[in-house]
Amino acid sequence: MAATNPRSSLGGLARCLIERSLLAEEAAREHFDAALKSRSPFVTQLVSSGVVPARDIADAAAHDFGVPLLALDVVAPADLPRNL
Repeated sequence: MAATNPRSSLGGLARCLIERSLLAEEAAREHFDAALKSRSPFVTQLVSSGVVPARDIADAAAHDFGVPLLALDVVAPADLPRNL
C-alpha cells in the first residue's frame, strides 16, 4: 500500500483509486474540485471525463468497500422470474 500524505484531504473512493494506481493524486484532487464546483458526484465526474473507466471504479469499490457488484451484461432477461 502506498504511503499517504497526512495532510491530504482525499479519502474514501478517491484514496482507493489512488492507492490502486487508477488515478494520480493531483488528478483526483482536480476532479474532486470539479465535481464540487459542478455539483455532481465524484464518480460521475471521473467517468464522464474518461479518466477512470466505470468498470474499474466498480471493481475497486466492490473489493475495498464490500459493495456488491453485478455484471448486468451476463444476465439473460429470459431467465429472470416473472410476475413476482
